[in-house]
Amino acid sequence: MLSLLKKLILIMTFIQFMAHAAYAQDLILESNNNFNTPVIAGLELSNNQYKILATKILDVSKTVTDEFKLSDTLSLTFYILKYFSEIGEYEVEGEDIIKLVKGFLKLSKKSIPSEIWKIIQQMRKIKFGKKRGQHYVQIFSKKNEGIIYKINESLASEDDQQGTFVKNLIIQDKAELYFKDIKTPQQYLALSKYVRVNINALKIPMNWYKQLNVVNLDVQKNIVFYLNLDKNVNPLAIKMKGITISIITNSIFKRLDFNIEEAYALPGMTDGEEALPSTVFKAKTKLLNLKLTIDQ
Repeated sequence: MLSLLKKLILIMTFIQFMAHAAYAQDLILESNNNFNTPVIAGLELSNNQYKILATKILDVSKTVTDEFKLSDTLSLTFYILKYFSEIGEYEVEGEDIIKLVKGFLKLSKKSIPSEIWKIIQQMRKIKFGKKRGQHYVQIFSKKNEGIIYKINESLASEDDQQGTFVKNLIIQDKAELYFKDIKTPQQYLALSKYVRVNINALKIPMNWYKQLNVVNLDVQKNIVFYLNLDKNVNPLAIKMKGITISIITNSIFKRLDFNIEEAYALPGMTDGEEALPSTVFKAKTKLLNLKLTIDQ
């Protein structure tokens, strides 16, 4: 019987199989007596099920661009987590996550930003499954304080004052992500409205807030065009619990911790000619809301 790691890497091998038919013969090297029904944490999956899973991942991976690599990689990560959660109830340990990602990158000849690696290396395990009628993942951290990614970025200062400091992204231990496909006309209408509406209704003048609370204008202008394109992959809505961004401001608010509540992944976001950022996040504190695209 294949180990969990080899079985998961087999999924990624199918990605190359779909892109390059020559890999079909190489897959025989992974065969054994139970090859037609490999098992992941007690779940039996046929080769056809593996192939379908890999095809889905391949379709999303084709949308990753050099222009918005971080944004597109985040979108790809959301979809991979969703597809793995659709398999069933199981867990993957931290060491296997790292080996799995390295195996995928080697096979697909792709890379991911260092920001993603810094998050992955702090994971103790990931639990996949279904809860409250939705597929979800639960992330367990190696440390009690959670998974901490140090952003340490200063926003543009105002009136020669010290600029606002975006300090950390924190994924708390046992944080959860819930996934929902956007595919009905009603959902498309709600998504286009969500992207286009400015949530700074109070016209808060603080420079740091205006810098953070911004959705890329080209995304706003082209969201309806994008949603009407013939696509292989539907947009994805992600609800989040236990993920925060800490900010030190030069305003009366001092330090603020924004809870990231939801995100939308828009793989292949475009204006028809140029690629555009493919992730939109919403975050809030008790006093303020943020909505932003990842443009880096």
